[in-house]
Amino acid sequence: MDLLGLRFRAVLLLINKLYPAPSGSKARPTNPALEELKRQVLPYLQLTRITKRLHDKPRGYAGDFLTIQWMYANKPGGRCALGQALDRCSVDEPAARAVRNRRALLQREIENCLRRNPGRKVRVTSLACGPASEVFDVLAQPAIADRLELTLVDMDDGALAYVRARLAREFPHRAASVTLVRRNLVHVCAGRDPLDLPPQDLMYSIGLIDYFSDRTVQRLMAWMRSALAPRGACILGNFHTSNPSRGYMDALLDWRLVHRDEADMARIAQAAGYAAAPTYSYEPAGVNMFVSVPANVESEAESEAALASTVHMYTAGAPAVMQAEDVSIPSIIDVYTGAAAAAPLEPEAAAESSTSSFYTA
Repeated sequence: MDLLGLRFRAVLLLINKLYPAPSGSKARPTNPALEELKRQVLPYLQLTRITKRLHDKPRGYAGDFLTIQWMYANKPGGRCALGQALDRCSVDEPAARAVRNRRALLQREIENCLRRNPGRKVRVTSLACGPASEVFDVLAQPAIADRLELTLVDMDDGALAYVRARLAREFPHRAASVTLVRRNLVHVCAGRDPLDLPPQDLMYSIGLIDYFSDRTVQRLMAWMRSALAPRGACILGNFHTSNPSRGYMDALLDWRLVHRDEADMARIAQAAGYAAAPTYSYEPAGVNMFVSVPANVESEAESEAALASTVHMYTAGAPAVMQAEDVSIPSIIDVYTGAAAAAPLEPEAAAESSTSSFYTA
């Protein structure tokens, strides 16, 4: 790491210490010192490309499809040499590295799903698919792609248009095996915008539930369980409470997420009706936690075989877990705006909400 990178890291560590991120969607108290810091620092971050987009949220939320694709490409940019250098510092932060790392993890999970179901095609659904880069990784392998029936769901028309164009450009012969669906997943799991799928062997979402309240995640997991085949499984990614970039994301970028640990996800999975205990895996940075839960409890032999093929510890061990807070996390208004989001929120959900997560179309 060069001198600028070292100084950038030192500033972010100081921000994390002085202005730790509130839990979930709790509003950050007004802090004149932090506002002054933002006034001085943000003009420099506006010189960047990826970091600027994370802050500005042109599609209503930080992790939109284009931002994620830029992170995957690992090619920072900016309006000048300083902007490019600062963008490099930002995308080298643990949180950005975690986003890049999860792509390979998901590709491996899809491959493992095929191994668990030999001799037939398997159905895989990605929820809030974004640029779906891991899907294109597996489509590039004919022996794998021949056995896949894929459904990619997103609320953002821009994401689906991006995937559709890339599919037509790179894999036109695979178009019949890839179904693109525009849906509001909050409405889907609440039963207000049905999405009927044939039984799925694998359903996953990697950049969605950390925008959602526990109650909405529980509803989503319950709906996923109803859509899974008897031997199917769901995988959900969530930023872990040990994320060292958490204060920077929240304080400077206004990128507020609901961070969770293993106990949080086990509690939510149980409330969603899963009888089996979740298993956990972590990308190499240890920032993104991936929770895998089978649809049904298997026999002991089946369970051990599944565990051996699906749990991948990409780190030496699980990240250090912070103590659970004694306060409850207020719910987020989980709203995807657009044509499909015209129905109002339930009064109960609207009343307890404190922050809006808008996925704009």
